[in-house]
Amino acid sequence: MDERRAQAAIDREAIGKSDGQQRRTPAKRTPKPMAQEAYHGVVGEIVERVAPHTESSREALLVDALAQLGNCMDRGPHGFASGSRHGVNDFFVLVGPSGSGRKGGSHGHTRRLMGDVDPQWAAKCIKGGLSSGEGIVHHVRDAREKNGEVVDPGVLDKRLLCYEPEYGSVLTVMQRRGSTLSTQMRQAWDVGDLGVLTKHLSERATDVHFSLLAHITNLELQAMMSDLQAANGYGNRHLFFWVERRQYLPDGGGLPSFDSLAPRLSDVVNKAGRLHLYERDGDAKAVWAEVYPELTADRPGITGAITARGEAHALRLQILYAALDGSEVIRPEHVFAALEVVRYAHDTARFIFGNKTGNKDADRILESLIAEGPKPRSELFLIFKNNIPAARLQTALDLLVEYRLAWSEQREPEEGGHKPIEVWTATDW
Repeated sequence: MDERRAQAAIDREAIGKSDGQQRRTPAKRTPKPMAQEAYHGVVGEIVERVAPHTESSREALLVDALAQLGNCMDRGPHGFASGSRHGVNDFFVLVGPSGSGRKGGSHGHTRRLMGDVDPQWAAKCIKGGLSSGEGIVHHVRDAREKNGEVVDPGVLDKRLLCYEPEYGSVLTVMQRRGSTLSTQMRQAWDVGDLGVLTKHLSERATDVHFSLLAHITNLELQAMMSDLQAANGYGNRHLFFWVERRQYLPDGGGLPSFDSLAPRLSDVVNKAGRLHLYERDGDAKAVWAEVYPELTADRPGITGAITARGEAHALRLQILYAALDGSEVIRPEHVFAALEVVRYAHDTARFIFGNKTGNKDADRILESLIAEGPKPRSELFLIFKNNIPAARLQTALDLLVEYRLAWSEQREPEEGGHKPIEVWTATDW
Protein backbone atom coordinates (compact mmCIF):
# COMPACT_ATOMS: atom_id res chain seq x y z
CA MET A 1 0.00 0.00 0.00
CA ASP A 2 2.87 2.38 0.82
CA GLU A 3 4.35 1.62 -2.60
CA ARG A 4 1.10 2.74 -4.28
CA ARG A 5 1.10 6.02 -2.34
CA ALA A 6 4.70 6.64 -3.26
CA GLN A 7 4.08 5.84 -6.93
CA ALA A 8 1.03 8.13 -6.98
CA ALA A 9 3.10 10.98 -5.57
CA ILE A 10 5.81 10.39 -8.17
CA ASP A 11 3.28 10.27 -11.02
CA ARG A 12 1.54 13.41 -9.79
CA GLU A 13 4.85 15.26 -9.71
CA ALA A 14 5.78 13.89 -13.13
CA ILE A 15 2.66 15.10 -14.96
CA GLY A 16 2.91 18.56 -13.46
CA LYS A 17 1.31 20.22 -10.47
CA SER A 18 -1.16 22.25 -12.52
CA ASP A 19 -3.37 19.22 -13.10
CA GLY A 20 -3.75 18.73 -9.38
CA GLN A 21 -5.35 22.10 -8.73
CA GLN A 22 -8.86 21.75 -7.37
CA ARG A 23 -11.83 22.57 -9.55
CA ARG A 24 -15.04 24.04 -8.30
CA THR A 25 -17.94 21.68 -9.01
CA PRO A 26 -20.86 23.73 -10.40
CA ALA A 27 -24.07 23.70 -8.40
CA LYS A 28 -26.90 21.70 -9.95
CA ARG A 29 -29.74 23.80 -11.26
CA THR A 30 -33.36 22.77 -11.36
CA PRO A 31 -34.87 22.64 -14.86
CA LYS A 32 -35.94 25.89 -16.46
CA PRO A 33 -39.76 26.16 -16.30
CA MET A 34 -41.70 24.94 -19.30
CA ALA A 35 -42.14 27.62 -21.94
CA GLN A 36 -45.57 28.70 -23.13
CA GLU A 37 -45.38 26.39 -26.16
CA ALA A 38 -46.06 23.42 -23.87
CA TYR A 39 -49.38 24.92 -22.76
CA HIS A 40 -50.83 24.83 -26.24
CA GLY A 41 -54.54 24.28 -26.70
CA VAL A 42 -57.03 22.83 -24.27
CA VAL A 43 -54.46 21.45 -21.82
CA GLY A 44 -53.17 24.98 -21.37
CA GLU A 45 -56.71 26.07 -20.58
CA ILE A 46 -56.98 23.33 -17.96
CA VAL A 47 -53.77 24.54 -16.33
CA GLU A 48 -54.96 28.16 -16.31
CA ARG A 49 -58.20 27.20 -14.61
CA VAL A 50 -56.64 24.94 -11.98
CA ALA A 51 -53.40 26.82 -11.16
CA PRO A 52 -54.93 29.48 -8.86
CA HIS A 53 -56.48 26.75 -6.70
CA THR A 54 -53.46 24.53 -5.99
CA GLU A 55 -49.92 24.79 -4.67
CA SER A 56 -48.72 22.41 -7.39
CA SER A 57 -46.56 23.71 -10.22
CA ARG A 58 -47.91 24.40 -13.69
CA GLU A 59 -45.68 21.60 -14.98
CA ALA A 60 -47.34 19.10 -12.64
CA LEU A 61 -50.80 20.22 -13.72
CA LEU A 62 -49.91 19.94 -17.40
CA VAL A 63 -48.34 16.50 -17.12
CA ASP A 64 -51.26 15.16 -15.08
CA ALA A 65 -53.74 16.42 -17.68
CA LEU A 66 -51.73 14.95 -20.58
CA ALA A 67 -51.54 11.56 -18.86
CA GLN A 68 -55.26 11.37 -18.15
CA LEU A 69 -56.39 12.67 -21.53
CA GLY A 70 -53.95 10.44 -23.39
CA ASN A 71 -55.28 7.33 -21.69
CA CYS A 72 -58.92 8.34 -21.99
CA MET A 73 -58.54 8.68 -25.79
CA ASP A 74 -57.73 4.98 -26.21
CA ARG A 75 -55.81 3.52 -29.17
CA GLY A 76 -57.48 5.48 -31.97
CA PRO A 77 -54.89 8.24 -32.55
CA HIS A 78 -51.52 6.75 -33.44
CA GLY A 79 -48.43 7.12 -35.59
CA PHE A 80 -45.43 5.12 -36.74
CA ALA A 81 -41.68 5.59 -36.41
CA SER A 82 -39.17 3.06 -37.74
CA GLY A 83 -41.97 0.53 -38.10
CA SER A 84 -43.09 0.81 -34.47
CA ARG A 85 -46.59 1.93 -33.53
CA HIS A 86 -46.96 4.78 -31.04
CA GLY A 87 -50.20 5.88 -29.42
CA VAL A 88 -51.04 8.68 -27.00
CA ASN A 89 -50.35 6.64 -23.86
CA ASP A 90 -47.09 7.15 -21.98
CA PHE A 91 -45.34 6.78 -18.62
CA PHE A 92 -45.05 10.07 -16.69
CA VAL A 93 -43.40 10.42 -13.27
CA LEU A 94 -43.52 13.59 -11.16
CA VAL A 95 -40.34 13.97 -9.09
CA GLY A 96 -39.86 16.38 -6.22
CA PRO A 97 -38.98 16.89 -2.57
CA SER A 98 -41.01 14.89 -0.09
CA GLY A 99 -44.15 16.79 0.85
CA SER A 100 -43.02 20.24 -0.23
CA GLY A 101 -42.97 19.21 -3.89
CA ARG A 102 -46.79 19.11 -3.86
CA LYS A 103 -46.71 16.28 -6.40
CA GLY A 104 -50.16 14.98 -5.51
CA GLY A 105 -51.94 18.33 -5.55
CA SER A 106 -52.09 18.25 -9.34
CA HIS A 107 -54.24 15.14 -9.65
CA GLY A 108 -57.55 15.73 -7.92
CA HIS A 109 -58.80 18.70 -9.94
CA THR A 110 -58.07 17.10 -13.33
CA ARG A 111 -59.57 13.81 -12.21
CA ARG A 112 -62.76 15.64 -11.23
CA LEU A 113 -62.86 17.21 -14.70
CA MET A 114 -62.33 13.82 -16.36
CA GLY A 115 -65.23 12.43 -14.35
CA ASP A 116 -67.45 14.77 -16.36
CA VAL A 117 -65.65 14.12 -19.65
CA ASP A 118 -65.88 10.30 -19.51
CA PRO A 119 -67.57 9.02 -16.34
CA GLN A 120 -67.01 5.33 -17.19
CA TRP A 121 -63.31 5.81 -17.78
CA ALA A 122 -62.86 7.84 -14.58
CA ALA A 123 -64.73 5.23 -12.53
CA LYS A 124 -63.28 2.01 -13.94
CA CYS A 125 -60.01 2.67 -15.78
CA ILE A 126 -57.90 4.42 -13.13
CA LYS A 127 -56.29 1.97 -10.73
CA GLY A 128 -53.32 1.84 -8.38
CA GLY A 129 -51.27 -0.65 -6.42
CA LEU A 130 -48.98 -2.10 -9.10
CA SER A 131 -47.50 -5.25 -7.59
CA SER A 132 -47.06 -7.81 -10.37
CA GLY A 133 -47.07 -8.24 -14.11
CA GLU A 134 -49.80 -10.83 -13.70
CA GLY A 135 -51.98 -8.20 -12.02
CA ILE A 136 -51.73 -5.86 -15.00
CA VAL A 137 -52.70 -8.63 -17.40
CA HIS A 138 -55.67 -9.63 -15.26
CA HIS A 139 -57.14 -6.12 -15.14
CA VAL A 140 -57.24 -5.87 -18.95
CA ARG A 141 -57.52 -9.58 -19.79
CA ASP A 142 -59.13 -11.01 -22.92
CA ALA A 143 -62.13 -13.31 -22.80
CA ARG A 144 -61.20 -16.94 -22.19
CA GLU A 145 -62.89 -20.06 -23.50
CA LYS A 146 -62.71 -23.68 -22.48
CA ASN A 147 -64.20 -26.48 -24.55
CA GLY A 148 -66.03 -23.92 -26.66
CA GLU A 149 -67.64 -22.16 -23.70
CA VAL A 150 -66.78 -18.73 -22.33
CA VAL A 151 -65.43 -19.24 -18.82
CA ASP A 152 -64.27 -15.64 -18.38
CA PRO A 153 -65.81 -12.75 -20.34
CA GLY A 154 -62.64 -10.72 -19.82
CA VAL A 155 -62.51 -6.92 -19.81
CA LEU A 156 -63.97 -5.04 -22.76
CA ASP A 157 -62.46 -1.63 -21.97
CA LYS A 158 -58.70 -2.04 -22.39
CA ARG A 159 -57.82 1.45 -21.17
CA LEU A 160 -55.84 1.42 -17.92
CA LEU A 161 -54.17 4.36 -16.21
CA CYS A 162 -52.13 3.26 -13.21
CA TYR A 163 -51.90 6.11 -10.73
CA GLU A 164 -49.07 5.48 -8.27
CA PRO A 165 -48.48 8.27 -5.71
CA GLU A 166 -45.80 6.09 -4.05
CA TYR A 167 -43.76 4.91 -7.03
CA GLY A 168 -40.83 3.95 -4.84
CA SER A 169 -42.80 0.92 -3.65
CA VAL A 170 -43.32 -0.16 -7.28
CA LEU A 171 -39.58 0.02 -7.98
CA THR A 172 -38.98 -2.05 -4.84
CA VAL A 173 -41.33 -4.76 -6.13
CA MET A 174 -39.47 -4.86 -9.45
CA GLN A 175 -36.21 -5.68 -7.68
CA ARG A 176 -37.65 -8.87 -6.21
CA ARG A 177 -36.44 -12.07 -7.75
CA GLY A 178 -38.87 -13.46 -10.29
CA SER A 179 -40.91 -10.27 -10.64
CA THR A 180 -42.45 -9.86 -14.10
CA LEU A 181 -43.70 -6.32 -13.47
CA SER A 182 -40.95 -4.54 -15.41
CA THR A 183 -41.28 -6.91 -18.37
CA GLN A 184 -45.05 -6.54 -18.64
CA MET A 185 -44.89 -2.75 -18.31
CA ARG A 186 -42.30 -2.55 -21.07
CA GLN A 187 -44.55 -4.69 -23.27
CA ALA A 188 -47.52 -2.49 -22.43
CA TRP A 189 -45.58 0.61 -23.51
CA ASP A 190 -44.27 -1.03 -26.68
CA VAL A 191 -47.14 -2.93 -28.28
CA GLY A 192 -50.00 -3.32 -25.82
CA ASP A 193 -50.12 -7.13 -26.08
CA LEU A 194 -49.48 -8.89 -22.79
CA GLY A 195 -49.51 -12.45 -21.57
CA VAL A 196 -48.80 -14.56 -18.53
CA LEU A 197 -48.38 -18.31 -18.45
CA THR A 198 -48.18 -20.10 -15.10
CA LYS A 199 -48.87 -23.59 -13.86
CA HIS A 200 -52.39 -22.71 -12.77
CA LEU A 201 -53.34 -19.78 -14.98
CA SER A 202 -52.95 -18.61 -18.56
CA GLU A 203 -54.21 -15.12 -19.41
CA ARG A 204 -53.67 -12.79 -22.34
CA ALA A 205 -54.46 -9.15 -22.93
CA THR A 206 -54.40 -7.67 -26.43
CA ASP A 207 -54.76 -4.11 -27.70
CA VAL A 208 -54.14 -2.72 -24.22
CA HIS A 209 -53.93 1.06 -23.79
CA PHE A 210 -51.77 1.34 -20.67
CA SER A 211 -50.49 4.57 -19.11
CA LEU A 212 -48.61 5.41 -15.93
CA LEU A 213 -48.85 8.52 -13.78
CA ALA A 214 -46.62 8.29 -10.73
CA HIS A 215 -44.98 10.35 -7.98
CA ILE A 216 -41.61 9.80 -6.31
CA THR A 217 -39.06 11.84 -4.39
CA ASN A 218 -35.76 12.69 -6.03
CA LEU A 219 -33.79 10.82 -3.35
CA GLU A 220 -35.85 7.65 -3.84
CA LEU A 221 -35.44 7.82 -7.58
CA GLN A 222 -31.67 8.27 -7.38
CA ALA A 223 -31.36 5.35 -4.98
CA MET A 224 -33.72 2.93 -6.71
CA MET A 225 -33.31 3.47 -10.44
CA SER A 226 -30.33 1.17 -10.90
CA ASP A 227 -28.05 0.94 -13.89
CA LEU A 228 -29.75 -2.32 -14.90
CA GLN A 229 -33.19 -0.74 -15.00
CA ALA A 230 -31.79 2.09 -17.11
CA ALA A 231 -29.89 -0.27 -19.40
CA ASN A 232 -32.74 -2.71 -19.99
CA GLY A 233 -34.92 0.06 -21.32
CA TYR A 234 -37.38 0.30 -18.45
CA GLY A 235 -36.24 3.75 -17.36
CA ASN A 236 -36.28 5.34 -20.79
CA ARG A 237 -39.89 4.42 -21.35
CA HIS A 238 -40.62 7.11 -18.75
CA LEU A 239 -40.51 10.87 -18.80
CA PHE A 240 -39.52 12.32 -15.43
CA PHE A 241 -40.67 15.82 -14.46
CA TRP A 242 -39.27 17.93 -11.61
CA VAL A 243 -42.06 19.61 -9.63
CA GLU A 244 -41.99 22.10 -6.76
CA ARG A 245 -44.49 24.12 -4.80
CA ARG A 246 -45.07 27.41 -6.62
CA GLN A 247 -47.38 29.20 -4.18
CA TYR A 248 -48.81 28.98 -0.66
CA LEU A 249 -52.55 28.52 -0.11
CA PRO A 250 -53.17 28.39 3.65
CA ASP A 251 -56.91 27.86 3.11
CA GLY A 252 -56.37 25.10 0.56
CA GLY A 253 -57.68 26.86 -2.54
CA GLY A 254 -61.12 26.60 -4.11
CA LEU A 255 -62.69 24.47 -6.83
CA PRO A 256 -62.06 25.64 -10.40
CA SER A 257 -65.00 25.91 -12.76
CA PHE A 258 -65.03 23.48 -15.68
CA ASP A 259 -68.53 24.42 -16.88
CA SER A 260 -67.96 24.85 -20.62
CA LEU A 261 -64.70 22.91 -20.73
CA ALA A 262 -66.03 19.44 -19.90
CA PRO A 263 -68.50 19.22 -22.84
CA ARG A 264 -65.84 20.44 -25.28
CA LEU A 265 -63.33 17.92 -23.99
CA SER A 266 -65.90 15.16 -24.20
CA ASP A 267 -66.41 15.94 -27.89
CA VAL A 268 -62.64 16.00 -28.45
CA VAL A 269 -62.15 12.64 -26.74
CA ASN A 270 -65.03 11.03 -28.64
CA LYS A 271 -63.67 12.28 -31.96
CA ALA A 272 -60.15 11.13 -31.07
CA GLY A 273 -61.49 7.66 -30.28
CA ARG A 274 -61.78 6.94 -33.99
CA LEU A 275 -58.88 5.04 -35.53
CA HIS A 276 -56.66 7.62 -37.18
CA LEU A 277 -53.06 7.56 -38.40
CA TYR A 278 -51.27 10.83 -37.65
CA GLU A 279 -48.48 12.21 -39.81
CA ARG A 280 -46.72 15.57 -39.88
CA ASP A 281 -47.64 18.14 -42.49
CA GLY A 282 -44.92 19.73 -44.62
CA ASP A 283 -44.06 22.53 -42.20
CA ALA A 284 -44.02 20.16 -39.22
CA LYS A 285 -41.71 17.79 -41.11
CA ALA A 286 -39.26 20.65 -41.65
CA VAL A 287 -39.26 21.55 -37.95
CA TRP A 288 -38.83 17.90 -36.95
CA ALA A 289 -35.95 17.37 -39.39
CA GLU A 290 -34.09 20.30 -37.86
CA VAL A 291 -34.33 19.12 -34.24
CA TYR A 292 -34.09 15.36 -34.83
CA PRO A 293 -30.26 15.03 -34.83
CA GLU A 294 -29.91 16.73 -31.45
CA LEU A 295 -32.87 14.87 -29.96
CA THR A 296 -31.42 11.49 -30.94
CA ALA A 297 -27.77 12.23 -30.12
CA ASP A 298 -26.03 9.76 -27.80
CA ARG A 299 -25.55 11.00 -24.24
CA PRO A 300 -23.39 9.45 -21.55
CA GLY A 301 -24.22 7.77 -18.25
CA ILE A 302 -27.56 6.93 -16.70
CA THR A 303 -28.85 10.27 -17.98
CA GLY A 304 -28.12 9.12 -21.52
CA ALA A 305 -29.83 5.78 -20.94
CA ILE A 306 -32.88 7.44 -19.38
CA THR A 307 -33.30 9.93 -22.25
CA ALA A 308 -32.61 7.47 -25.08
CA ARG A 309 -36.20 7.36 -26.36
CA GLY A 310 -36.73 11.09 -26.66
CA GLU A 311 -37.96 10.93 -30.25
CA ALA A 312 -40.57 8.27 -29.39
CA HIS A 313 -41.95 10.28 -26.47
CA ALA A 314 -41.98 13.38 -28.66
CA LEU A 315 -44.00 11.60 -31.35
CA ARG A 316 -46.59 10.40 -28.82
CA LEU A 317 -46.96 13.90 -27.45
CA GLN A 318 -47.22 15.43 -30.93
CA ILE A 319 -50.09 13.07 -31.73
CA LEU A 320 -51.78 13.88 -28.43
CA TYR A 321 -51.55 17.65 -28.93
CA ALA A 322 -52.87 17.27 -32.49
CA ALA A 323 -55.77 15.07 -31.35
CA LEU A 324 -56.66 17.54 -28.60
CA ASP A 325 -56.81 20.27 -31.25
CA GLY A 326 -59.15 18.15 -33.35
CA SER A 327 -56.55 18.28 -36.12
CA GLU A 328 -56.15 15.52 -38.71
CA VAL A 329 -52.40 16.15 -39.01
CA ILE A 330 -49.49 17.12 -36.80
CA ARG A 331 -48.72 20.80 -37.29
CA PRO A 332 -45.61 22.79 -36.23
CA GLU A 333 -47.26 24.04 -33.03
CA HIS A 334 -47.82 20.43 -31.96
CA VAL A 335 -44.16 19.64 -32.58
CA PHE A 336 -43.02 22.67 -30.57
CA ALA A 337 -45.36 21.79 -27.69
CA ALA A 338 -44.12 18.20 -27.54
CA LEU A 339 -40.47 19.22 -27.78
CA GLU A 340 -40.82 21.61 -24.85
CA VAL A 341 -42.33 18.87 -22.67
CA VAL A 342 -39.52 16.47 -23.63
CA ARG A 343 -36.90 19.19 -23.10
CA TYR A 344 -38.13 19.72 -19.56
CA ALA A 345 -38.11 15.96 -18.91
CA HIS A 346 -34.55 15.60 -20.22
CA ASP A 347 -33.41 18.54 -18.09
CA THR A 348 -35.02 16.80 -15.11
CA ALA A 349 -33.06 13.62 -15.87
CA ARG A 350 -29.82 15.58 -15.99
CA PHE A 351 -30.72 17.33 -12.73
CA ILE A 352 -31.61 14.07 -10.94
CA PHE A 353 -28.96 11.69 -12.30
CA GLY A 354 -26.19 14.03 -13.45
CA ASN A 355 -23.14 12.04 -14.48
CA LYS A 356 -24.00 8.94 -12.48
CA THR A 357 -23.35 5.50 -13.95
CA GLY A 358 -25.07 3.37 -11.31
CA ASN A 359 -21.70 1.78 -10.42
CA LYS A 360 -20.52 3.10 -7.04
CA ASP A 361 -16.81 2.72 -7.86
CA ALA A 362 -17.15 4.52 -11.19
CA ASP A 363 -19.22 7.28 -9.61
CA ARG A 364 -16.60 7.88 -6.89
CA ILE A 365 -13.83 8.09 -9.47
CA LEU A 366 -15.81 10.49 -11.63
CA GLU A 367 -16.69 12.74 -8.69
CA SER A 368 -13.01 12.96 -7.84
CA LEU A 369 -11.97 13.72 -11.43
CA ILE A 370 -14.60 16.46 -11.72
CA ALA A 371 -13.73 18.05 -8.39
CA GLU A 372 -9.93 17.77 -8.52
CA GLY A 373 -9.02 17.49 -12.18
CA PRO A 374 -7.05 14.83 -14.10
CA LYS A 375 -5.32 12.10 -12.08
CA PRO A 376 -2.71 9.49 -12.92
CA ARG A 377 -4.01 5.93 -12.68
CA SER A 378 -1.84 5.24 -9.65
CA GLU A 379 -3.61 8.04 -7.77
CA LEU A 380 -7.05 6.58 -8.43
CA PHE A 381 -6.35 3.81 -5.92
CA LEU A 382 -6.03 6.47 -3.21
CA ILE A 383 -9.67 7.48 -3.74
CA PHE A 384 -10.51 4.13 -2.16
CA LYS A 385 -7.70 4.34 0.42
CA ASN A 386 -5.95 1.59 -1.57
CA ASN A 387 -8.79 -0.76 -0.68
CA ILE A 388 -9.83 -1.75 -4.19
CA PRO A 389 -8.48 -4.60 -6.35
CA ALA A 390 -6.94 -3.59 -9.66
CA ALA A 391 -9.53 -5.63 -11.59
CA ARG A 392 -12.43 -3.83 -9.88
CA LEU A 393 -10.84 -0.46 -10.61
CA GLN A 394 -10.45 -1.45 -14.25
CA THR A 395 -14.13 -2.44 -14.43
CA ALA A 396 -15.11 0.99 -13.14
CA LEU A 397 -12.81 2.74 -15.62
CA ASP A 398 -14.14 0.65 -18.50
CA LEU A 399 -17.66 1.75 -17.58
CA LEU A 400 -16.65 5.43 -17.55
CA VAL A 401 -15.16 5.01 -21.01
CA GLU A 402 -18.25 3.14 -22.28
CA TYR A 403 -20.51 5.95 -21.06
CA ARG A 404 -18.04 8.56 -22.41
CA LEU A 405 -17.76 10.15 -18.98
CA ALA A 406 -13.96 9.92 -18.73
CA TRP A 407 -11.00 9.19 -20.96
CA SER A 408 -7.34 8.33 -20.59
CA GLU A 409 -4.12 9.25 -22.36
CA GLN A 410 -0.47 8.34 -22.10
CA ARG A 411 1.61 11.37 -21.07
CA GLU A 412 5.32 11.80 -21.12
CA PRO A 413 6.66 13.08 -17.79
CA GLU A 414 7.97 16.64 -17.63
CA GLU A 415 11.41 15.37 -16.74
CA GLY A 416 13.10 12.43 -18.42
CA GLY A 417 13.83 9.10 -16.85
CA HIS A 418 10.22 8.05 -16.18
CA LYS A 419 7.99 5.83 -18.31
CA PRO A 420 4.77 7.25 -19.85
CA ILE A 421 1.98 7.79 -17.33
CA GLU A 422 -1.69 6.87 -17.82
CA VAL A 423 -3.74 9.96 -16.91
CA TRP A 424 -7.52 10.00 -16.49
CA THR A 425 -9.72 13.04 -17.20
CA ALA A 426 -13.45 13.65 -16.80
CA THR A 427 -15.27 14.43 -20.03
CA ASP A 428 -16.50 18.02 -20.27
CA TRP A 429 -20.11 17.70 -21.46
